[in-house]
Amino acid sequence: MLNRLSVITLVLIVISSTNVLADNESAMVTPESKPDIEISKSEINETASKEPETNDANPIEISADNSLEWDRENKQYIADGNAIAKQGISQIFASKLVADYREDENGKTEIWQLTAFDGVTINHQDSVATGQKAIYLLDEGKAVLIGDNLKLESPEQYVTAKESFTYWIQKGHLNAKGNVFIRQEKNTLEAEQIDVYFTENDEGKRVLEHADATGNVVIITLKEMISGDKGSYIAKTQMAELNGNVRIKRGQNILTGTRATVDLTTNVSKLYGGGSDGRVKGVFYPGSDGFQNITKPKEKTN
Repeated sequence: MLNRLSVITLVLIVISSTNVLADNESAMVTPESKPDIEISKSEINETASKEPETNDANPIEISADNSLEWDRENKQYIADGNAIAKQGISQIFASKLVADYREDENGKTEIWQLTAFDGVTINHQDSVATGQKAIYLLDEGKAVLIGDNLKLESPEQYVTAKESFTYWIQKGHLNAKGNVFIRQEKNTLEAEQIDVYFTENDEGKRVLEHADATGNVVIITLKEMISGDKGSYIAKTQMAELNGNVRIKRGQNILTGTRATVDLTTNVSKLYGGGSDGRVKGVFYPGSDGFQNITKPKEKTN
């Protein structure tokens, strides 16, 4: 029985599906023609030949409004029209879905890759990722999203990027590339590339644990802007550290050095100098917001 007459559903048992189309090259759930699918060879991971490592034992349920095709020759299931793939607490929504599967010597099938096209949304627990196209490798629990308007939202922060997301869903690890932007409360972190690590809080919600950023790193708070070549942020302590060509700007005043630590709770920044003299440098303008909360750490004494 179907909840909606227009929806076609196929349930695929990932670990023990039996091939019921041995006598047919392909089978259509509806008589509509096979949709055009273009998948570049570079996007097909070697995972197809690997044994499963982290594959979820839950069945995969695929549904679509228009058609659902089982292509025996190419070992694919193709869902067209508001396609949805569900496995456990994870869901993928897209205009079109292609599921690649492999067969063992006994004829049992197992889906190893899902490719989603147009208007892609991936839900896992309370995290939602969106993009233009996605490839989900089930053995690795990894989704690769591409597009120029990528976004990942969770309860306490959101991440955007202009190039790609590589998201290890179960592990809570996101690698974002291309003008990456993270907002948490009133502070933001920007960089060319950021690795974001999530954890679950006491309420079972996925929250930011820490982040590592490289390339034109910028942290903006309510009072200052700190930039550098590399940076890291720990959410629990609200501490950030930047390294390489560090610059702290508050109002018109500017300090430069090689390393800085920033306490986003107390708004205290510490700037470390470099070079032969180990000095920091600053330019201060009369009447501009001062650097009363920015200090150079004292030298260690033996």
